[in-house]
Amino acid sequence: MDSLIQLLDNTVNDLLLQRYDRITSYVIKRIYVLSAKTYIADFILYSAMCTPETDIFYQDINCKDWGTLLNCYTYHEFEDNKKVVKAYKNFYNYVAIGNAMKSKLREDDMAITKMIKHGLYGTYYFLNKKERID
Repeated sequence: MDSLIQLLDNTVNDLLLQRYDRITSYVIKRIYVLSAKTYIADFILYSAMCTPETDIFYQDINCKDWGTLLNCYTYHEFEDNKKVVKAYKNFYNYVAIGNAMKSKLREDDMAITKMIKHGLYGTYYFLNKKERID
């Protein structure tokens, strides 16, 4: 765990000390992802230490509980993992367009103004990938 914390600390320091005039959204995303990974790792380790020995994950795969579980689910394997990754990236890009458009709208805009802004900002951010992610 100490090595994970040290890795996180070193990475954050490296990102922040790399002659940035301002902290970009990329740096913030990197810090967020590293913090989330650290949190999940800590949560998993803590949960493993507190889990009772009667839990299903401590039991043999051939026991009754595992048999019941294995009969109730289906396993799907995608033929082409690259297509799944591409679909996820496309989805993320459309979410980024929506977030960028929403950030430009104001509550006090009239309905027609909102429609015009939706169309213009939607087109602008669709064509300018770098702008919508920042």
